[in-house]
Amino acid sequence: MNIHQNARLTPSGRERVVRLVRSGLAPKVVAATMGVCAKTVRKWMARFEAEGVAGLQDCSSRPHSLHRPTPAATQAAIVR
Repeated sequence: MNIHQNARLTPSGRERVVRLVRSGLAPKVVAATMGVCAKTVRKWMARFEAEGVAGLQDCSSRPHSLHRPTPAATQAAIVR
């Protein structure tokens, strides 16, 4: 994925956040150092704990499912 030009944390920056927190620094201190909020630091720590380094990569923001999907009959008519 492309990294947004104004992104505060790139995947390598997220790894640095994890290293700093795991070294014993408080999430609030790490957040101030990296220019993000403590909630963001906690989010990336949770993803790291759940998925490892792979969890620090960018992922799609596309929803996994639709709230109101197109009815099957309409889909069939479109295909025809």
